[in-house]
Amino acid sequence: MKLKEFIAKNGKTFTIHQSNEIPSNISISEIFISENIAFYGKERLKIDNCSLFSFNVLNCTNDIVAYGMIACGDKAIVNGKWCWIGGSIVLPEYRNIGIHKELIKFRMDFAKNAGYHYIKMQSSPKNEVSNANAVKCGLIYYGQEVYYNAVEGLILQNGYYKVLHTERMEEKN
Repeated sequence: MKLKEFIAKNGKTFTIHQSNEIPSNISISEIFISENIAFYGKERLKIDNCSLFSFNVLNCTNDIVAYGMIACGDKAIVNGKWCWIGGSIVLPEYRNIGIHKELIKFRMDFAKNAGYHYIKMQSSPKNEVSNANAVKCGLIYYGQEVYYNAVEGLILQNGYYKVLHTERMEEKN
């Protein structure tokens, strides 16, 4: 199902669709994102009553050129519902035309429209593009954290956040 259409910096039209899995054309070298999503998703589902949403970006010939996910929960932040922007992958030949930035903005809008209050994103300190896109999309850098990565073990991540709604909802008991 098509959720949004946008024009990239190269003048071509792309569409964002909801999906259920990481597309098969994503490089095997980037499969660690899948493993991390599975690991964190299972943990978040248990702890935070979490829901996972995946999105594919398609070009004009309906080829999948990018993927992104978001995890949304309601128990991690006191008196508010939160979302975590998870891994994003843009195929190399489609990089530097604004697709990654569009995916971040889309997921932030998705969370805000669904009534979530906070959004969080992590990115490798070495990934200058992701870090710059996070700031361009209004996320605020709050520091670095150590996380477990299924392929590399413990890794360092830059942390970003944004408040989507100023009013907080009381948790329902």
